[in-house]
Amino acid sequence: MLNKKYLLTKEDRAAYSAELNDAQSAFLQNNIFHAAQSLFLNQDFADGHQWRLIALNHDPAQQLRCECGRKLKNQYVIEDAATHETHKLGSTHFAMHMGIPDKLASQVARHVHRFNVGLDEILYKHHHNEFPDDGFARYIQRRATRRSEQIQAFLDLGLPPYDSWLAEFQDDYNAEIYAAKAEKERAERVKRQAKQQREWAEQEKQLMKERRVYAQQIKQEETRFEAEKRQKEQQLDTTIKARQLTHKQWLTERYMPYQQWSRKYGRKLIEPFATGLTKRPINDPHPIFISPIECGLIALYLHDHTQGDLITVTDTATWLAEIVGENETAQAAASQRLSQILGRVFQRLTTRKLLTTAGEKDAFFLISEAFADLPDFKA
Repeated sequence: MLNKKYLLTKEDRAAYSAELNDAQSAFLQNNIFHAAQSLFLNQDFADGHQWRLIALNHDPAQQLRCECGRKLKNQYVIEDAATHETHKLGSTHFAMHMGIPDKLASQVARHVHRFNVGLDEILYKHHHNEFPDDGFARYIQRRATRRSEQIQAFLDLGLPPYDSWLAEFQDDYNAEIYAAKAEKERAERVKRQAKQQREWAEQEKQLMKERRVYAQQIKQEETRFEAEKRQKEQQLDTTIKARQLTHKQWLTERYMPYQQWSRKYGRKLIEPFATGLTKRPINDPHPIFISPIECGLIALYLHDHTQGDLITVTDTATWLAEIVGENETAQAAASQRLSQILGRVFQRLTTRKLLTTAGEKDAFFLISEAFADLPDFKA
């Protein structure tokens, strides 16, 4: 299909032709001549002669002449194969002057027009520097066909080939480019996958290293925990033994050696919740009269229980009342007083209480740091 952008005006054609060097102009003229010459080979004309094209002259300035005197841009020099008689004609005067059949005259006119358009295409593309890219040119050269040799001849002289010639190779070249691109993408994908695999392997290696370090830390923590556990168990054994003492033993082995300590912390922790036997009640609507000795006994007893132990008001009051009271009557009175003061102490100084259906006096309490973390005894 004719590309209209290649149709040049007379002025553009002259200007673009002037841009060609002598070698390029001669090459194009010779190329067009050989193409036109094929029209006249083995043609039988109306007069019985066989003519052949021996020259094709081209002059954009139209200084050439037909035998009829008309100015020509393209002048065809034909020769009789038998007599060697020559004539210089324009394509439109073949039928008029030489008796050429109308069919051949029309064919010559079409080809002359095609030659002119082809020349305009070369001039236009040369002026606008429209050449095939280097990759396409190398591909055409590798094909090593008659057409590729023609294209290479144009390129060697710095002339752009015809679009129709390039189109013969374009589809195959595009397919090769697509295949090369696909192969490149595949190779890059394989490379990325290999890189990803290496990164994953490195991450896995680092993870295993971190796991080993973590396992070692866990083992160290377990060792430390076991050591602390054994130490606490030893301390607990000592405490349990103290709890299992009889009243007499407890007084002898615990209270008597630490009376000063017991009374000190009894006054500090227990007395604020009671009213001493020798003191008058101050701002206490329900005073509880308790002695300093009883305050010390409570402080020491609670200290003998570790943090987290569960004890009851009733059990504690009953056990201590048996120490304080000399008889059942005195023990009952002491148990009542101690229950009241322990109720207040447990509400304020223990961590929390767990009420049961038995009521407030039978509630269990967790011993708090107020007793578990008291300073060491001093006799």
